[in-house]
Amino acid sequence: IATPPGSTIYACAGSPVAGAQYSFTGGNGLDISVTLATTTVFSTLSGVGSLAGDTITITGDGTLTLVSRPDVYLYSNSGSAARLHNANPGSAGSVKVLTTFRASDAGDPAPGTDWGFSGYAAGLAAINDADGSIELTLNNRIAGRRAGVLAEHNGVGDISIAVGNAATGVEDGSITALGSNPDAHGLIVDHNGTGSITITLNGNITSAAGDGVNATAAADGAGIAVNLGDARIDGGRNGIFADHDGATGGVLIQATVPNAPGTMTGQTGDGIRAENNGAAGIVITTAGGAILGGELGISAENTGDGGISITTADGKVTGQRSYGIGARNLGGGGVSITTGSGDISGGDGTGSFAISANGIGADDQGAGDLTITINDGAVTGDGSGIVAANSGGGGLSITTNDGRVTGIGANGIYARNALDTTDLTIQTKAGRVSGLDRGIYATNLGGGLLRITTGDGDIHGARDEGIRAIGGDAGAGVEVALSGAAP
Repeated sequence: IATPPGSTIYACAGSPVAGAQYSFTGGNGLDISVTLATTTVFSTLSGVGSLAGDTITITGDGTLTLVSRPDVYLYSNSGSAARLHNANPGSAGSVKVLTTFRASDAGDPAPGTDWGFSGYAAGLAAINDADGSIELTLNNRIAGRRAGVLAEHNGVGDISIAVGNAATGVEDGSITALGSNPDAHGLIVDHNGTGSITITLNGNITSAAGDGVNATAAADGAGIAVNLGDARIDGGRNGIFADHDGATGGVLIQATVPNAPGTMTGQTGDGIRAENNGAAGIVITTAGGAILGGELGISAENTGDGGISITTADGKVTGQRSYGIGARNLGGGGVSITTGSGDISGGDGTGSFAISANGIGADDQGAGDLTITINDGAVTGDGSGIVAANSGGGGLSITTNDGRVTGIGANGIYARNALDTTDLTIQTKAGRVSGLDRGIYATNLGGGLLRITTGDGDIHGARDEGIRAIGGDAGAGVEVALSGAAP
């Protein structure tokens, strides 16, 4: 269907044509808006055959909009159920999609029958090569074999995606990737141009083999933000993967609903994996749901300027074959890890980090401080409970409050300051610190003071010392103050 002169709005209703495809094409900067009314656009429930190619296609060089009302079904067995593409670089135009919840959704629907959008390639593909935004508000069920939803920006403008509606109190939006390829992700968000990515999730995201959420920003990106509400993210590889290479911004991943039951799971990879080469660093904050990774529970690697901050609250964080939490900073800034009442545990050491499956592992090579604070929850590693290595210009500080720290196969706490660092401080309070080898093993080769202060909790080494403290020649000495027992 070519855009008639002076007309850019379409409303599609009524019975579909068996095997038909619907294409809306515009030019000369005209906007196109297509509304799919409350009726079945295409569904295998009607008894007709499947489509070849994309079911709904909207192309043009203006703003492209698709609105899908309740009880609309789109299905394609070889393409995408819906595809919007502004393919004119340098033009001005946005890509927008709004889908509406269908109240009769229940259970796990079969592809092509009870899904709102279902495609072999993607349930929904939104691509913008122009200068404008991509705005997706998705409140129906969307599935694809190669991707549930694909959002790709190659121009100038921000990407904003909202899945589900927190105000309804029901599951009114979900995205699923059904394919067995590890690159088949539930939600793919790829910014190759200039602009930011914002993702808000109140609906479940699932991938059978790939990442639940896969978000990447190239050299001109301006940050990636993933806000998790009451949603479950389940990836065959990683739960959430965010990779930001932009010159400005960084990676922000936060759970926004305290005590929400939502979980993040990466079956063979990490529950959360964040990589940043931007200016603002990595910030990860969790509120309540459990985080589980086949390898790491949470993995953060920064080569940018802003450092790493990880804060966990009530939910457990587990790395089945590696660290519970792993943080590596090769850029500027420092590393800060704070845990709440949820337990942190590292696994059996058979994964890609097999040499040390620790509860928390932190490697800071940046200019800032490395700080670890353990509150109420326990920290356990099949290797050590906590391993902290600081070789940047700052200090190293570890504080344990009520939470127990246990190293099943090595040390409770292992901390090392390299040359050109400052102080190394370890303070324990009520929680017990224990290891198969030593309770606390601290080495300071930097220019500052090594200070260890214990509270009421026991410090225990089963095979060696409860506390071993080593100061280098360049340091300011070693101080150990014992208030509790140190068997």
